[in-house]
Parts: sequence; C-alpha cells; structure tokens
Amino acid sequence: MLEVMMKKWTFIYILVCVFGFSACNEDEIKPSYADEERLEGLLDLSKPLVKEYKEKYGVNILYNFHDTLDFKFGFYSTTSNALWSNLVIHHLNSAEVVDYALEKLDEMVFTYFKDEFKQRLPYKMLLSDIVELGASNPDNLMAESDVVETGTVSVIGNTYSYMFAFNKEAMESFAEAKLKSLRDVKLYHLISHVVKQHNLYTEIPEDFYAQVDYLHEESVDTVAMMEDELPVGTGPYARYYTPEWYMGLGMALTMNSPKRSAASSYQQRLQTNNSLKFPDRERDFRNFICVMVFTKESDLRNYYLPSPLFCERMRIVMDLLESWGVDVLKINPALAMFNE
Repeated sequence: MLEVMMKKWTFIYILVCVFGFSACNEDEIKPSYADEERLEGLLDLSKPLVKEYKEKYGVNILYNFHDTLDFKFGFYSTTSNALWSNLVIHHLNSAEVVDYALEKLDEMVFTYFKDEFKQRLPYKMLLSDIVELGASNPDNLMAESDVVETGTVSVIGNTYSYMFAFNKEAMESFAEAKLKSLRDVKLYHLISHVVKQHNLYTEIPEDFYAQVDYLHEESVDTVAMMEDELPVGTGPYARYYTPEWYMGLGMALTMNSPKRSAASSYQQRLQTNNSLKFPDRERDFRNFICVMVFTKESDLRNYYLPSPLFCERMRIVMDLLESWGVDVLKINPALAMFNE
C-alpha cells in the first residue's frame, strides 16, 4: 500500500514540475514599453514627425497599435479594468488619415512646446480616429476643463500611454471656434497629465500657495459668511456669490471648479448654500492652467485682471510653465496683460 502511494505522489510531482516549467516559459503579457522589439516594429519611421520625436525625445508615436497591450493593459483592480476595457478605439485606416492626424498633432499640440517639455512627453503617444467612452469616464482629468467631452473624446491618457483622436471627416467640417476648443482640450489635458506623471507639483513655489492655503478644501459658504457683508449679487443673482469676490481671494473660477458643470455665466457659478468647496492644492494649480488655456481676453481683463492676488499667482504659474517649456503666450497671447 505504501509503495503504491509513493508511486502516486511521485507521478503527481512529475506532472507539477512538467506543467509548472511549461507555464514559466510562456510569454507574459506585458505593456509594450517593456517589449522593445515589438514596439520598434510598430514605429513608422518613414513619417518625419515619428522619426523626429523618437530620435530627439524618445517618444514613440504609434498609429498601428494593439488596444490592450498599448493602452488598456495593467489595470489590476476590477473597477479599473471594467472602466478601461469599455473603451472602443477606432483606428486610422488609410495613409491619408494617418498623415492628417500627424499634421494636426504637430499643429494643434507640439507647436506649443519647447524641447524642455517635449523631453517629458509620454513615452508612448497613440493616434486614433475616434475613441468612444463606455458608461463612465476612466480619466478624471477629462472632467476638469472648461470644455468637457462626453461620448466620444479627442484625448485620453493613463499611466501607460496617451492617446489623441483626430477624425479627419468631422474636423474638416468644424468651424474655427470648434477647432480651437479641440486644441484647448488637448493642451489642458496633456499639460496636466505631464505635471501629474512627473510629479511637477513639487516644483511649484510655495509663494503660489502662501496666501490662499487657508482656503483649500474649505466650504465656500463658510468663508463667505466670514465677510463683513455677504458677497452676493443683486437682482437675479442674489442667490449667487459674486465672481469678483471669489477671484479677489486669488482663486480661478472655472466651469468645473468649485462647481461641476457650472453655468457659462460667471455670475451664476457660485450658488449659495450649495455645499461648494474650494479646490485642493493640486486642483488649484490646474485651475490656473484651465484659465490660461480657455479664457478669452475680455474675461481675463474684466474679471481676473482687477484682482492683484490672482495676477500675482498667475505670473508665478506663467513663469513656471515657461521654465518647463510651455509657450504660454503662444497658447493664449492675451495672457501678456498679466506681465504689463
């Protein structure tokens, strides 16, 4: 009996060793930045822009890529996997649309950055035709800017790679204002993404926060009630705090901070008794990027310029972004008023 049992366990051990060894020799699924041979094979170095950014900045611009290995890979929690796996990516399907996408990538994005910033671009930048979101948005940055894309998006990023969508047919039908909005969305998202991925928040001077730190994550209502006179508007705006009061505190008032999906009118963005909170430090900084990219000259002059503290903080942000290689005045020439 003992001899039979020993033979049985010996057989099982042999099986475990054989199959275990075999499993260890199977190729592991891994993100393509760890698979240089595969990645090199996807790069089309016949395209001058692809070749330039690979050789000068180590950036891999791909239009022929694997949805999972190059973009959706690596989200280990059930929630993250569900969010990212729901994305539907439509690929560029002809030489004509590929060339158009590369042209627009350079014209709408790269032209606003200098070498210092380009050295920090995502390792892998993917070009697609259309990206359709699933039931929810897996990229929080996309919900912050003054123009929020839903359904289909033109830009999205994660820890592993970054994607732009350029749909030639649609874009050629857009008016100039719509194309500018697309550009602005891309610039806000990419700058904010690079800041996050490289933890450039640590390079923000404390002077930027010094006079507003007491506000971060505090209740807007509570701070307003501390004023000698409640800073509300008149007439139809009596239920709203005035934008001048908020900006006078040195804060940027965007379409999605402190209230998400706020009204386009500045006068109606700060409803009283609405549980609004001032942003945290990182969002505070990104709100200034949002104002820089999206805000037109008249609003900068009429709302923000009269606030000395806002102007002081804006100059800090502009100088910092310039030092990182962002051509701030090329993005929005009206920002020059803060240097006058």
